[in-house]
Amino acid sequence: MRGIFTVSRSEFYDYFRCPKIISLKIHRDLIRPIPPPKPKPERNIRYEIGTIGEETTRQVFSESGDEILEEAGLGADEEFEEEEEFEIRKESSLPKILEVNLSQKGVLLDSQMKSILRDTLSGLKTIRKYLEDEYGEIRILGRAESKNGVLPGKIKPDFVGISHDMKKPLLIEVKNSSRINQKPDNFQASFYNAVAKHKGVLVLQERLENEQNIITPKIIEDVLPETVLVYPRLGEYQKITDTVQISQEIIDEIWQAKQLGLMGKTPHTDCDSSCPHHRLGDLPEDNIEPAIPLPLIYAQGVREQGKNFDLDYLRGYLYKKPIGVEFYNTIWDFQHKNFLIDEFNYRDPAKTKQKRESLEYNKEKFLDLFSEKTGLSRKTIENLSMRRENIWKNNKKMIKEMENELHPWQKIIGKKKLTGLNQSIKGFTTKIYGLPDNSDVFIKRSWKEWE
Repeated sequence: MRGIFTVSRSEFYDYFRCPKIISLKIHRDLIRPIPPPKPKPERNIRYEIGTIGEETTRQVFSESGDEILEEAGLGADEEFEEEEEFEIRKESSLPKILEVNLSQKGVLLDSQMKSILRDTLSGLKTIRKYLEDEYGEIRILGRAESKNGVLPGKIKPDFVGISHDMKKPLLIEVKNSSRINQKPDNFQASFYNAVAKHKGVLVLQERLENEQNIITPKIIEDVLPETVLVYPRLGEYQKITDTVQISQEIIDEIWQAKQLGLMGKTPHTDCDSSCPHHRLGDLPEDNIEPAIPLPLIYAQGVREQGKNFDLDYLRGYLYKKPIGVEFYNTIWDFQHKNFLIDEFNYRDPAKTKQKRESLEYNKEKFLDLFSEKTGLSRKTIENLSMRRENIWKNNKKMIKEMENELHPWQKIIGKKKLTGLNQSIKGFTTKIYGLPDNSDVFIKRSWKEWE
């Protein structure tokens, strides 16, 4: 049932082929039995090759990129040689940092993977030269996800890079394949451009800024509407500036097709017998007014209660980082010591006061240092140190207040099933509308598009 929460790239792709395909796929997923789990293979070769491409691209387009290539025997005027005597040297010329990082990510560097790694390094040297001729020096800032609250949905490009000449971030997608899959790759890049451009925000998490590692996430709205497709093993790249057409009318039609599929129906189209939707079957045609996406309804309900997702996002983000774990362990330690002081109060009130003042001073000093270290405001740090308030508190009240917006969904999938999806809806709502800052504005803007 996860398909009823968001709009994906594949659904846009299917929409431009025929909207009926969307309805037929969601209906098929609804009625077919859950397939048995596939046996887990000993190795995922596809994953390993992709990981080699991503990690090597990240290193080559970093501050230490020249050193990586030098260590691989690919300095400014060097190429991998074919001579037999050089083959021996190549075996020991793989950059150590790459070997360590790839091993940690589950890549088994046997002879096949080492050969792919060498081809990847060689190709990236060529790609970097061409990209620098076109963009100037490029540095990878880090990974990000672009969220669009109107669809709703999000994308995860491999990297966000910054061009020193153009001064704007651009998206980088790594395809470490042995050939170029022109149509799907270009569509993916065009969709990335559209999501970043059409009322979306880019949340950059761990990143480099002035060659320094910054651990706090950052929102970017002024993104260059282009994606660079990088094919390391082929030594080729493509700059994609096209954008998939995204409009509220198209979004409405996609949601209409999805919701009709849940009802066992399809929208009306004028396609002929050669349309690809016939391979999936046929269902009766109908027409409905599309219901507002469930995560957006829940997000608006939370917003109307005067809550926002900012602190919730930051807490979840910090819990995954060593510095965040250290922060919360220290906060817990302060709370525990405060509890012990309360116990001590019965024996020596004067000493208790002195200990409490010392503890409060140390806590304030710690919060100041953490604010300085992370770049988060002192007020934000203070709020993060307090007991977490459940953003879904008064959930039943929120659902009651959004009853008019939820009513169309009750007609589509039934009230009982909708109630059973409550936890899943909350999860998707948090993932899409949670931002490190200004989530309230993001939700308000998305809601306005649907009203």
